[in-house]
Formats: sequence, structure tokens, C-alpha cells
Amino acid sequence: MNFQLKLKDKNLNNLTEDNDKLKNQTAGLRHRIYEIENEAIKQNSAIHAYKDQIKFYKQQCSNAENDRKENEELKKKLKFLKKYVYYTIITIIILLLLLLLEIYIQFSSFCLIL
Repeated sequence: MNFQLKLKDKNLNNLTEDNDKLKNQTAGLRHRIYEIENEAIKQNSAIHAYKDQIKFYKQQCSNAENDRKENEELKKKLKFLKKYVYYTIITIIILLLLLLLEIYIQFSSFCLIL
């Protein structure tokens, strides 16, 4: 009976030691989980920041593309307006020359009458 008590006591001590080791391992694992979760939170924050930056840069690209298109359209309009102004000036010069010619003709005929 004494032997069985000693055996049970030894078994209890072994189980207690095993339990303590498992408690230490569990505490270590919980701490590691805490570290990993914190790292995951940091990485998620970084991912969110990168996504925001991507949205910003996409918007910048879109704005630049719109500005480029607008610039091309304005160049075309300016080219058209330059041609229009040129032709308008030419037309005005021609009309002035015709007017001068008519004045000359009338003046010449007036001088012939005198």
C-alpha cells in the first residue's frame, strides 16, 4: 500500500511537472499569437494605406489624361481660330482693296468730268 502511494505521488508529481510545462508552453504560444495578431494589424493598416495611395495615383492619372485630351482639343481649336483669323484678315484686306478700287474709279471718273 505504501508502494502504491509513493507510485501515485510520483505519478502526481510527473503530471504536475507536465502541467507546468504545458502552462508555460501555452503562455508562450499565447504571447506569440498576440505578436502575430499585432503584426497582422500593422500589415492591414499598411495595406489600407497603400490602397488609398493607389486610388490617389489612379485619380491623378485620370486627371492627367483628361488634361491631355483637353489640351489636344484646345490646340485644334486654336489652329482653327488662327486659320479663321487669317482668312478673315485676308477677306478684310480684299474688301478694302475693292473699296479703294471703287473709290479710285469714282475719283477717276470725277476727274474726267472736270
